[in-house]
Amino acid sequence: MNIATASRNYLVDVIAEFKKVTFPSRRDIGIHTLVVVASIIAMIGFLAVVDGGFAVLLKLLLSYGR
Repeated sequence: MNIATASRNYLVDVIAEFKKVTFPSRRDIGIHTLVVVASIIAMIGFLAVVDGGFAVLLKLLLSYGR
């Protein structure tokens, strides 16, 4: 099999596989985007609370010896 035939067969197979793919609808993309954004906002809030807690704890520990 020469390179031209192999390349053609490869492209035919790629096109056949692309026809099998089902892409998400616009609605699904919107819902998934909202889930990701909400998750990021929730994680930011959680990390802010944890960071604030560690800051208070560190201040207490550092001021303990004074």
